[in-house]
Amino acid sequence: MPYKGIDVSFYQGDIDWAQVETAGIEFAMIRASYGSEGIDSKFVENINNISRTSIARGAYHYCYALSKEEAVDEANHFLNTVKPYKFNYPLALDFEYEPLLSLSKKDLSEIALAFCNTIEKAGYYMIIYSNLNWLVNYLDMDILNRFDIWLAQWGPKPTFSGDFGMWQYSSTGMIDGISGNVDLDISYRDYPTIIEENKLNGQSTSEAVPGDSEPATQKSFDYTVIEGDNLWTLAQRFLGSGSKYPEIVSLNNLSSDTIYPGQTLKIPTSSSPNLPKYKTYTVEDGDNLWNIAQRFLGSGSKYPEIASLNNLNSDIIYPGQILKIPD
Repeated sequence: MPYKGIDVSFYQGDIDWAQVETAGIEFAMIRASYGSEGIDSKFVENINNISRTSIARGAYHYCYALSKEEAVDEANHFLNTVKPYKFNYPLALDFEYEPLLSLSKKDLSEIALAFCNTIEKAGYYMIIYSNLNWLVNYLDMDILNRFDIWLAQWGPKPTFSGDFGMWQYSSTGMIDGISGNVDLDISYRDYPTIIEENKLNGQSTSEAVPGDSEPATQKSFDYTVIEGDNLWTLAQRFLGSGSKYPEIVSLNNLSSDTIYPGQTLKIPTSSSPNLPKYKTYTVEDGDNLWNIAQRFLGSGSKYPEIASLNNLNSDIIYPGQILKIPD
């Protein structure tokens, strides 16, 4: 039987997922990433909040790749972004970037294939989102025929002659819990059951029901946030890539990307991180960089090492400020 769904991104702003669930929505496709580095600014918030409902969930990536090599890079970025979370709907390639139309049908199709193969090899159920014009005139479906299609064709009835598993039929839907328009979708396949039975998307038979998106217990160390830190730079420093910041968000059950000085975060160590080579110190009344360097580094003249490590633009510090001190 058909299932009622929506697809969302940062354009929908803050979403009340409990109201969306009450409105009868059964699944949602959430934009996770775009290009080789972009992460949708509402992805973490959406994926954490939808996990508190029974709405099934998938994710999609907007592709800019102009070559197979770029497609693989983007696919790996997508995988890094979604890896901390559980999905019982497919992952999708959003394939509609107009500059790609300068390529041949074969090249365009092979870019899509390279992206989808990368996701599929990682154990996910992969589908392709595109509009009727692209599917009919620009993509070679013989090359892509093993992947389900998520058809974008707004109107009362689809006219695509090929097979498709999902249909986006409107861009002007109105759903309780969302301010303004939202895309409306229908799914014709019981994807949660398919994914569960084939043990895809990292699921086992006991994990198929929507719910907790927390990752399995993993090794971590505690880190105290200092002024100037953000999740991207922390992931870059400790996990080797800023795009891995959702791993930190997930491990700490953060509901947004906002962190603050003095906050203690758990940093996962499963990704072979660069462990911190410094300790932290909270500035007290009467402190200055010279006497802190004297106390911890053995010489006041070494204070530029502290200034550099903390990206300070001046020698001024204040009580309560948390500084990194080189080991």
